[in-house]
Amino acid sequence: MTHILIVDDSEPDRELLKLLLELNGYRVTVAGNGVDALAAARSCRPDAIVSDVAMPKMDGFLLCHAWMQDAELRTIPFIFYSANLTLAKDEQVGKALGAARYLIKPMQQESFLRELRSVLQQ
Repeated sequence: MTHILIVDDSEPDRELLKLLLELNGYRVTVAGNGVDALAAARSCRPDAIVSDVAMPKMDGFLLCHAWMQDAELRTIPFIFYSANLTLAKDEQVGKALGAARYLIKPMQQESFLRELRSVLQQ
């Protein structure tokens, strides 16, 4: 079963995305910030990570940077999914850090799942 790590400081957003993914056959782990996400990923390696950008302790940009510096994690696709940092320059930063996608909330469920599947197939 494909394992997805969701990182978002908003519990309702985390739970909604978790439910969507579980209903579509994914195994899901959740974290509320980048520090917890790194610990979770090192404990149980996911197949992909979906991360918000604006979070406490360690934001998504710092998380992505740390992710790409880690030899064990950098091969795992990193997807940003943000409602707050939605400008073209934000997407450019995310892509420059190594993210596979920079998606903007809210997004139609089928579109999100299609993007996730596409990243997982690459």
